[in-house]
Amino acid sequence: MKEKILSVGSIIASFFASICCIGVPLLSVLGLGGLGFTLAPVISPYKNIFIALTILMLAVAHYFMAKNKNSHRSTKIVLWASTLISIGFITYTYFLER
Repeated sequence: MKEKILSVGSIIASFFASICCIGVPLLSVLGLGGLGFTLAPVISPYKNIFIALTILMLAVAHYFMAKNKNSHRSTKIVLWASTLISIGFITYTYFLER
């Protein structure tokens, strides 16, 4: 259960880390484009903190997964999916900056 909570938390943290590039188009699709333009300048200075938080949460979740040999298959799927989503958010941000 801890792994799932940390996995979802890491997705949220990686989304905040990349909100300057991903948040605006995503929120525009949802009809909340103004909110995206408002949040981007506020959260952008803290991007590196959110990236570090994402990496820390994923590392702890993977540690719990390795420590608990009897974890369910669905928990492993959620953890690896959140890892891939987080990597996608973070790398997408860096490719847009260049």
